[in-house]
Amino acid sequence: EVGSPAYEVNYNYTSGKLTSVIASNGSYSYNLQYTGNELSQVVQTLGQGQQLVTRISSLIYTNKQLTSITGTETSVASGASSFLTSISYIGDNPSNITRTFTKNGSTTVSQNVNLAYTNNNLTGVNYFYGPVNNQSNIVLSLSNYDLKQNPLNTIPTAFTISSSFVNEDPFSIFGLSLNNYRTSTKAFLGGSTQENTVFTYSEDGFPTKSVSSNLILDYEYIIL
Repeated sequence: EVGSPAYEVNYNYTSGKLTSVIASNGSYSYNLQYTGNELSQVVQTLGQGQQLVTRISSLIYTNKQLTSITGTETSVASGASSFLTSISYIGDNPSNITRTFTKNGSTTVSQNVNLAYTNNNLTGVNYFYGPVNNQSNIVLSLSNYDLKQNPLNTIPTAFTISSSFVNEDPFSIFGLSLNNYRTSTKAFLGGSTQENTVFTYSEDGFPTKSVSSNLILDYEYIIL
């Protein structure tokens, strides 16, 4: 990111399954556990020291689709809470993700994400998040997709959904798109900004580099 030191995000696999994601700057990590071929638990850490937050998510499926996530959050700064995530679909595509955090029997923070698609690519992301009575809204419009493989789309969909907390995972739900968007428009607090991304690709069509106004990503791959 512009103005920040570069760091690596390592996606680690065991027997063909994604088992952990670790940021080299210590800002976040995920450990994944499976029951058979289904992702069943994600342990997520954010921050360090007095800012450390740990989330344990249990994933629940209906007819092989992830439909809800229950979990607990422990924060060094603010103690323990629980959360519930509900996911609804249009066909195979998640169309709404609703998440509520509860502490001492009261809902403290909620998140509602509405998703729109065109040809298996996200075109609209409408976020509502924050304290129940004082929510913020971000609207993202994604367009100008290429016809190449989105590397984040190779990650298990259930993990992509489970890690879609606003402003905490830099990639969150963008792995739901089959291809790579090159233009994004963000509307927030009455203003609007547009950003364009330029990709460089390998011979087999996977991105090796993406460059936007505030973020540069270099991709490396392993064969599973």
